[in-house]
Amino acid sequence: MKKIVHVCMVIILCIFLSGCSEKLSQQRKLTPIVLHEQDQVMNVVYEELGNDSIIFEYEFNMPLSYIVCDVYKLEDGNWRQYLSSSIYEKNKKGIVAISPHDLRKNLNVATGKEKNLAGVYRLSSDDDKMTTYQVMKTMIIEEEVAISNNRKIPIIAQYFTNDSDAMLLSPKEIYEHPQELSTFCGEIYVVTVTFMKDK
Repeated sequence: MKKIVHVCMVIILCIFLSGCSEKLSQQRKLTPIVLHEQDQVMNVVYEELGNDSIIFEYEFNMPLSYIVCDVYKLEDGNWRQYLSSSIYEKNKKGIVAISPHDLRKNLNVATGKEKNLAGVYRLSSDDDKMTTYQVMKTMIIEEEVAISNNRKIPIIAQYFTNDSDAMLLSPKEIYEHPQELSTFCGEIYVVTVTFMKDK
């Protein structure tokens, strides 16, 4: 009888822990969102960053300290930090908006909650010798991504090339496997976002 009770308790504990784990993962997420013209948050972001802005909604289950947005450039098969912005942010739930108009020149980021922006951050590159390309293509993540503390999440990839038929990879694919495009003729940039919890 004691064995049966023990087994039942173990099963109940496993179910409880599994539920907690699933709930925890659901509370740590980053999601690209589609907005409509009547959405106030879209209007506020577009007014600050431009109508090419991409908006992501995040939810973290613990107090934040910073959100870090980085732009990396692919050089000789390796990622080199190109631009970086550390944003003081305390909201457990909110938005991150990025304008990827031309990542070679600028990184424009806004954070906030609902329709209120907490801050707008603008960085510019000092590279004044940029190659002219015929094609610029931007790819973003299309699905919800799990968040963990201090983990870089690739959310945007931008390609500059003269080949309109060039093979392109998603932000996650190119960031994790840059060697896949070793023969790419042009330039590749990736934006990553990192959520850092409050200590």
